[in-house]
Amino acid sequence: MRRAVGELVCLVDDHEVVRRGVRDLLESADDITVAGDSVTEKDRNSTMVTVYRVTGSGAGSREAYARMTAGLEGSAYDGVTFHYLMPDVVWHNKILWILEALPSRPLLVADAGFMYAAKMSGFAAHYDLFTPDAGEMAFLADEVAPHPFYTRGFLLQEEERIPELIPLAYAAENSALHLLIKGRTDYVVAEGAIIAADIASKSGDIAMDFIDRFTGCVLFTGDVAAVESSLEGTVRTLATVLGFTPAPLTRT
Repeated sequence: MRRAVGELVCLVDDHEVVRRGVRDLLESADDITVAGDSVTEKDRNSTMVTVYRVTGSGAGSREAYARMTAGLEGSAYDGVTFHYLMPDVVWHNKILWILEALPSRPLLVADAGFMYAAKMSGFAAHYDLFTPDAGEMAFLADEVAPHPFYTRGFLLQEEERIPELIPLAYAAENSALHLLIKGRTDYVVAEGAIIAADIASKSGDIAMDFIDRFTGCVLFTGDVAAVESSLEGTVRTLATVLGFTPAPLTRT
């Protein structure tokens, strides 16, 4: 997304179905105009978006990486979203450093292959949003796995374990600031709300009454001792593991 009013897009891909599908998707947006599409790059004059065919060798992704590094220099984007690209830590880092050096840093969103590269590089925490599914969440939670194929133990675990995996990903600094976790139940993690809820429920015999995943508000109830134990455990973990600055606990 750019600050310009509208976008002129040319699609280049040798798969007609891909071109037609992407064209329909882009034309559903009010501020995007698809100027044309072609099988090859000939006659491509004003390309804003290029769709590359990736055959498995990684050539398509490397070409996309190279074009992005050139196109992002001096850019003024509000946000940049990365999706299906071959995980390549070297190229990932080149792009990240360009974006970090811009006068106005855009919001950074990553999914799929680029999210893998972000985690593998050790710079996942530089991103504003990741959008993993349950299996990818397990990969983010594994502090040593270099690729989803090598995720330890919980690669194919049920979605019910997602709340347990979220704190692990944050503790290892393998997560973006926010998470949108896709599944039968979607989880939106904002400012550690789900992490706090998970810690609190394990620190005392309390009832979790409300979690506002957008503002980060967590409400739980129980007897005084249980609530106090849960609060202390939550604040301690958020401070020592995730680096939050806690407010003092008071009682009235």
